[in-house]
Amino acid sequence: MENDNRGFVEEKGWAHAFAHGADLIASASRSVYFQEIEVVQCLEATRRALVDVGGSYMEKRDDSRRLAQT
Repeated sequence: MENDNRGFVEEKGWAHAFAHGADLIASASRSVYFQEIEVVQCLEATRRALVDVGGSYMEKRDDSRRLAQT
């Protein structure tokens, strides 16, 4: 699981793993091969990740819009 919730890493540039994860779930969930249980599992993993990093993630990030759309 991703432990680094930074959107921008000074030495490397843009990272925003949570937003990319949200994009992945959004795309995969539109596939006929992606089962409902897999959508539920992905959303639960996202919920756990956001709880683990704390509420400050949503307050500081423009990525929250991408997560909300998912």
